[in-house]
Amino acid sequence: MSPNAFELSSLYASIGAMYLRLDTYEKCHEYYQKALDSQLDSYNPDLNCISSHTNNIGIIFLKQGKHSDAISSFQRTLKILQQITEPHDTELALAYDHIGDAYLSQFKYEEALNNYNKSLEIQEHILPRNLSALSSVNDTLGNVYLKLGRSREALMNCKRSLEYQKEYMLVAHSSFAVLYNNIDLMYYREEQYLEALENYCKSLEIATISLRQKSFINCYSTI
Repeated sequence: MSPNAFELSSLYASIGAMYLRLDTYEKCHEYYQKALDSQLDSYNPDLNCISSHTNNIGIIFLKQGKHSDAISSFQRTLKILQQITEPHDTELALAYDHIGDAYLSQFKYEEALNNYNKSLEIQEHILPRNLSALSSVNDTLGNVYLKLGRSREALMNCKRSLEYQKEYMLVAHSSFAVLYNNIDLMYYREEQYLEALENYCKSLEIATISLRQKSFINCYSTI
């Protein structure tokens, strides 16, 4: 690919990103598509760039509620990444996450689970571990299992999410309140009321601390 073609593709992508920040999705899609086309029309297309552009287009489709189009774009990204990356690569995990997100938006929970589990499998083999990503995908899996009424599996994933989160985040962070609240709900569904109450109390305690911290910050910023 000529330097001019590469620069043109990058320029179109940058303009698309600006429109994305403005939530102007039609114009954003237009420029991401131009970025993709300039790569595809070149003599030596850059597969890394193509996968990035198809992923960006998928994100736009998802924001527009065009879930089937989003899935097609994300699957296209995945196929390219499978050619150019190692089997346990962060970008591959992210591609599966995006496909899962699109299926989840369509309420296709089994398809979403399949892709989130593939993402998790990849994440578990990546070193050094990305604790935030591991916590996030386990939390997402827990919520999908809960929607399917599979409370035990939901509980298992949310507990894993909590353990990962403890490794990189202060326990007083508001995210813990959300996780403990989710775990409380899952115990409640399983009719394990004492465990549900214990986790609800933890959620309430952390939420109270977090609220106080925000109040102090607001007070200082006002001063």
